[in-house]
Amino acid sequence: MPSASLLAAWRPEALGAAGRVLLTCAEELSLVGLLCAGEVEWVGPGSVEQRLAGERLNRQAALLGGALRDLGGVLARCASDLTEAQADLAAARWLAAASGWSLDDEGVPRPPAAVGHATAAPPREPAGARERARAALERAESADRVAARAVDSALLAVADPARTSTPWAPGMPRRCGLVAPVRPAPSEPDDVAAWWGALDDERRLAALRGGVPSLGSRDGVPAEVRDLANRRALREAMAAHPSPARRAMLAAVERAISAPGRRLALLDVGQARAAVAVGDLDSAEHVAVLVPGMSTDVTGDLGSLVANADRVRSVAAQLSGTGEEVAALAWLGYITPTLTTVASERRAGVGALQLAPVMRGIRARNPRAHLTLVGHSYGSLTVGFAVQQGAPADDVVLVGSPGAGVARSRDLGLSASHVLVGEAPGDAVARLERFGPRPGGTWFGASRLPTGPGTDPRTGERLRASHGHSDYYSAGTTSLRAIAGVVAGVGPGSG
Repeated sequence: MPSASLLAAWRPEALGAAGRVLLTCAEELSLVGLLCAGEVEWVGPGSVEQRLAGERLNRQAALLGGALRDLGGVLARCASDLTEAQADLAAARWLAAASGWSLDDEGVPRPPAAVGHATAAPPREPAGARERARAALERAESADRVAARAVDSALLAVADPARTSTPWAPGMPRRCGLVAPVRPAPSEPDDVAAWWGALDDERRLAALRGGVPSLGSRDGVPAEVRDLANRRALREAMAAHPSPARRAMLAAVERAISAPGRRLALLDVGQARAAVAVGDLDSAEHVAVLVPGMSTDVTGDLGSLVANADRVRSVAAQLSGTGEEVAALAWLGYITPTLTTVASERRAGVGALQLAPVMRGIRARNPRAHLTLVGHSYGSLTVGFAVQQGAPADDVVLVGSPGAGVARSRDLGLSASHVLVGEAPGDAVARLERFGPRPGGTWFGASRLPTGPGTDPRTGERLRASHGHSDYYSAGTTSLRAIAGVVAGVGPGSG
């Protein structure tokens, strides 16, 4: 088992970067295999030998590419596990230090040294410190073993790729079924959409069968295709005997997509990220993307986030024009901050880099849709950063916002009528002004989203007020009706 000092010194971000490089190399090897097999028919002397050599190189490139792809995926997952282990170790040290204790290199809490000739009983060991440290070291040891086995397997394949290849024989398919004839996908959503549109049915099927790594995470790929690819990845991850924590996360995703009409828009097992769409993002006239805030994760919160999206979509569909479709995306595609990291803008900055391509991908596939970004709590900062980075949005809704990362609403590139801010009574977070001026303040220049008691102007139904920080999406509230009105393009109403 690694020592606490060794775990603290490890660099999981470098391991994750190495995993991403290997995945890129695997795609390049697949392309090399295609070039070796070639589309050219060899003629003349030596044509049979040339064809056989091309097929052999194609098979070897496929085997090597598969080994690198597997290794890259394992390293990325191990990097995530090590990051979590380091966070657990830091938490254990904090728990110990809060009581005047310390952790030794084995993760064992040590009491403070005695002062003078004091005879008082030694202070009690801080609760949870030993368990958190032990769990951190065990997780690090497990990640280390998994990575070592993956490296050994990859080295074996690299050392003798022909050892496991099947001899070519006349009549076999040109590519022996090992390398899909699909060129690597680009990264920009607009380019991805164009790339997918240019593929014929055979190549699309090959991509869906695994010819394009992480197809379900490619912004710009059709929503239905991403759902199929991600559901397949979910089944494979469940069958791989994951750890109890990982299994709980995957089970939460399974539950979230079990209802009809739900599509798995994102599944990142290594980083524990996911997004679930309610409705068709590619065809809906109105699309809402809901971004959550602090301490939300897939295991504990994805189900409630999807329920929020479902309520927003349902009410917006009632308010929209006849025949107009509404879709909503519950996006937990970034690692949200915890209580100890929420004061920093870092997680929002990283999240914005992940959110902006999502919005560009929706726009690329559905250019006429009315897009609304809804950020709750810390998620409003993520939304603010994403819009500043070019995420397309016709309307931005900020609820329970401690700041959007801008001084004025116009800095988001939208007029005041298209930036709406909701502050419920008793919501202290909305008055923190931690990440810029208070969005609900007059000087910020945004429109107000009603949160008090009121009446639905369309149906006459009485609506109750929202209270506190987590009531904005609750059924029967003025705030839910107002958010849905913005999503439907009819405005928030008077409440």
